[in-house]
Amino acid sequence: LPNRFNKMLSFHSFPKDSELRTQWLIKIRRDGFTVTTSSRIYSRHFETGEIFVSSSGKRCLQPKAVPSLFHWNNFSKKTERLGVWERRPRPVHTVAMATVD
Repeated sequence: LPNRFNKMLSFHSFPKDSELRTQWLIKIRRDGFTVTTSSRIYSRHFETGEIFVSSSGKRCLQPKAVPSLFHWNNFSKKTERLGVWERRPRPVHTVAMATVD
C-alpha cells in the first residue's frame, strides 16, 4: 500500500513462499511474532536495489528480497570482508621460463 503523500515509502506483505518467509522472520528478530494477512514490513528495511517501481507506479520488491536494514545494524549492511588471499600482500615473483631446445 503506497503512501499517497510520500512516493519513497512503501509497506510490503510477507512472502507466501515458506522458505523466504522464514528468512524474513529470522531477520526481523521478533520473538513470538505471528504473520497475518495484514502484516507488513516498511520499505526502509530493504536495500534500494531490492525495490522497483512497476509500470503501474506501485513500489514492489524484487522476488528474493529479504529485509536486512534495521536499527540494530544502524540501517546499513556490513561490507563483506575480504578473504585472507585478498587481505595479505603477496610478493611479486618473476619466473624464468626455461627454453626447450
